[in-house]
Amino acid sequence: MRLYLMRHAEAVPRGAPGFALDADRPLTDEGRRQARHAAHALRRLSIDIDAIVASPYLRAAQTAEQVAKILEFREPVRTLPELEPDTPGRRTSAALESLADFSEILLIGHEHHLSAWLGELVTEDGSLRCAFK
Repeated sequence: MRLYLMRHAEAVPRGAPGFALDADRPLTDEGRRQARHAAHALRRLSIDIDAIVASPYLRAAQTAEQVAKILEFREPVRTLPELEPDTPGRRTSAALESLADFSEILLIGHEHHLSAWLGELVTEDGSLRCAFK
């Protein structure tokens, strides 16, 4: 299994009127542009993604939708609650078992969860941090 990690694109700021729940913050127009730009970059790399999996938060799901459209991805975008921002990395790792049938998986989630989880995967003690911008 090969994983490609992507942070969701730019979303409406926290506390913006009309979006009381963090999970309900949508992408901005700039965020939609960023997602399409990232998808075009993936396309140029000729990565043969066979699953797109996103956090159930709206901004991650919308990023996944933009990417799937540009990549002309025919399968449904999947959601994985273990990609939500406050999920412990060990739970995210355990959830990958449900994706065992796939070999090239694009996971779309959130900063700081993705950077903390990547640090755990690479160093075991989580001492590595890499910011997803």
